[in-house]
Amino acid sequence: MEIESISTTQINLLKAVSEGETQFTSAQVMQNYRLGTPRNVAKNKDILRNADFIDFNNGKAEFLDPAFELWFRKYFLRKAINQ
Repeated sequence: MEIESISTTQINLLKAVSEGETQFTSAQVMQNYRLGTPRNVAKNKDILRNADFIDFNNGKAEFLDPAFELWFRKYFLRKAINQ
């Protein structure tokens, strides 16, 4: 799966992961990142996990590919990349 083929809510979930969120189905996180319903969150977590974008370790979501994470943070979050 390429980034062009994922939905807006999946991009928003990746933004939440990138910002270190852990409670994706909390009302505040779902509202802040426009993640939809708890069912949408669960579905999108599975899609992104199965597509090897993210994985979960000890309840924390993380990007599987560090280079993709840097690219994502730069282009989707407009964050500077610190070396």
